[in-house]
Amino acid sequence: MLLAPIIGKPYINMSKVNINVGGKKITLTTKDFDENIDVDDLLSIHYENIPGEVITIAVLLNRIGLLKAQAEGEAKKAKLNSEIAEAKLKKSLRREASINGNYFTIDGQRIKLSEKSLEESMYLDPLCQQAAEDRIIAETNHETVSVLYWSLSEKSKKLDNMIRGTKPEDFIESIIEGKINDIYISANTRIPITER
Repeated sequence: MLLAPIIGKPYINMSKVNINVGGKKITLTTKDFDENIDVDDLLSIHYENIPGEVITIAVLLNRIGLLKAQAEGEAKKAKLNSEIAEAKLKKSLRREASINGNYFTIDGQRIKLSEKSLEESMYLDPLCQQAAEDRIIAETNHETVSVLYWSLSEKSKKLDNMIRGTKPEDFIESIIEGKINDIYISANTRIPITER
């Protein structure tokens, strides 16, 4: 299964995230994912390279955690935009009804103002429909990334259990070079135990 980084929205570069904490501006940096994420590969434990899995899982969880935060922000923004579209429509229809003896017009039909008629009008309004569809897409994206995050958390726990009692020097030499968890491992990036 491949997961597009943010379904229905253009991919946003998450290499730098600026946050404000305690009055200080902090910039978090990370490397972006490839354009498509092979979820099955990320969630699989590559038994031929357990050391590689162990040293990359924290970075992977961080990347997915940032993606999850981004998707959550997009979902909240889409919810707000949907609520704003609904409020603007209700305000406009109420204003029209106050001028026209408690009636407003939709598609040439005269409708008596009530909470039910306002609610039904929202379902018929193209702007409210689009905002609701955008909200559904954003919420689906958030849920999809959340499921991936929690699945990776379970993978991390399994890896912890697999290496319990193992010393780093016991498996450092058995790391296989290459791409694992969307992270490249090469021999020249290994740090000998004595230099840490």
